[in-house]
Amino acid sequence: MNSPIVLILLATIIFDIRLLKAKDKILFRETFYFKPHALWFFCVIFCVAFLAREREFISLFILFFLFPFYLLRRQKLFKTLKQTGRLLRNSSSGFLTLDASGNILFWFAGMILFSIIFSFAPKLCPQNESALGNSVFMTTFSFLLMMALIYKTVSRYSDIKLSEVLGLRLEKKSFLRIFFYPCLVGIIFAFFSSAVIFSRETQPQTPFSEILTTNTSVGVFIAFVMIAVLLAPLLEEVIFRGFFFYVIEKYKGKMVAIVTIAFTFSVLHFHQYWGDWSAISVVSVLGVLLTIMRAKTGSSVASIVAHYTYNGGMTIIPILFLILSNPSYAKFTIYYPQLSFSQKEELLLKSIERQPSHADSYNDLAWIYAEEGRNLAQALQLVDKALSYDPGSAAFWDTKAEILFKMGRIEEAIEIEEEILKDKNAGKYFEEQLMKYKQALK
Repeated sequence: MNSPIVLILLATIIFDIRLLKAKDKILFRETFYFKPHALWFFCVIFCVAFLAREREFISLFILFFLFPFYLLRRQKLFKTLKQTGRLLRNSSSGFLTLDASGNILFWFAGMILFSIIFSFAPKLCPQNESALGNSVFMTTFSFLLMMALIYKTVSRYSDIKLSEVLGLRLEKKSFLRIFFYPCLVGIIFAFFSSAVIFSRETQPQTPFSEILTTNTSVGVFIAFVMIAVLLAPLLEEVIFRGFFFYVIEKYKGKMVAIVTIAFTFSVLHFHQYWGDWSAISVVSVLGVLLTIMRAKTGSSVASIVAHYTYNGGMTIIPILFLILSNPSYAKFTIYYPQLSFSQKEELLLKSIERQPSHADSYNDLAWIYAEEGRNLAQALQLVDKALSYDPGSAAFWDTKAEILFKMGRIEEAIEIEEEILKDKNAGKYFEEQLMKYKQALK
């Protein structure tokens, strides 16, 4: 798991400790008592890792030592409370907040366990070979697990209903406030986001864009689009601005709920868009707008509508921008599977003529030359031109490696792929490319 996620886990544990201490400080001390030699052992390991700046080791230490210890002791404390008759749940008892923080902890535990099982089961899940397929499976499981935990939590309380906690009630809600204005906000913000994207000469490479560009499965891509457009807006809203907003608002008030939910929503998207600060800013502002919408209307339906409209807009509006700004490249992208080599070449040459700084056109033309084994010297010049606009693009470097491979310069192609694979976010595709080049040397 990436660093922001581990930080959220640590923050949740610290917050959970505070809540448990408030319930029963003496019982907490008895349950979480550390023998002195064990405490020193853990402290020494952690300090050595910290001083050595081994971030991965620190994350593994937290995930596989500190976190399981805390979770097991936490369960022991709850068992003691239940046995002594002090585990009386109602919405005003404070246990709802504890159960909510517990949901986050159990979600982490479930995701860690699922990640381990999933990584060792490629035969059961062939899509695991694809970085995008991996992401689709993990995201789907993540949503379903959290929703199951929320349902189980709410079912323990007789004085609240699931529809109320998720913010799905619509009694006496204005149509304008719940549907019309959120739709308008979603469309306007999608248009603004698309304008920001198309105002840049080159698009920064992010872990998310790398996953998309290296995917080769149509089925996995369709599954991804279905989740992104249909599933994610609903479940993200009922989880964040439904359940957790409800809990935090009840615990600390509306303003704290707005700040906490908006901040958490942004942090969880940092890893996807790392390197593209405009995208991170857009997602952060969107999170704030959706959370304010939830607070003002008293319903997560408004934020769900706005989120759906925004995601739908971000699917359609960029295509319209592309068609208007560069119709040749739009036609190349849309009809790619149906086009002949000469048609692809013609469209890409027109695209370059219309937009001389469009890096993707240079790269795509270089790639189709490499695929056909034609004009390889020209292809090398084209991909170098693309790299001059975006030197950090793994996809562009991979195109250069393929061209060099076709030119018989296999050692240089291997060096490029090995450099790409130094990035831990590089997908399975690059490993396959490297293997292909190495086998050609045998």
